[in-house]
Amino acid sequence: MEIKKLTEKEFKATFSEKMNDVTNDADAIVDIWKYVEALEASKYFINDYIIEKRLVEKVYRNSINTYDQILIPTIKKNVYLIIIADIKKENICGHYLLDLNKEYGISKK
Repeated sequence: MEIKKLTEKEFKATFSEKMNDVTNDADAIVDIWKYVEALEASKYFINDYIIEKRLVEKVYRNSINTYDQILIPTIKKNVYLIIIADIKKENICGHYLLDLNKEYGISKK
């Protein structure tokens, strides 16, 4: 399994004009947890509890049904490890650490 940290450009290329929340409806395309376990978890603010409970905050699918963005919460508020799944190829493209505090000026409080 290849572990790939996506650049901001690569991450943003998985978006479409409309992103659909498919958290409650989507079938798992791939098992993301082996990928998550292969990461250096502490580097991505992931602890054992998150992995053991297989916590997923949200799953967003682009409107052309090519990518799922699977948001895994971290121990840092408003910071998510996002796993990108290619729907057609049924594999993981890579991951991206999204810090909403930094990206959008959201308060850490």
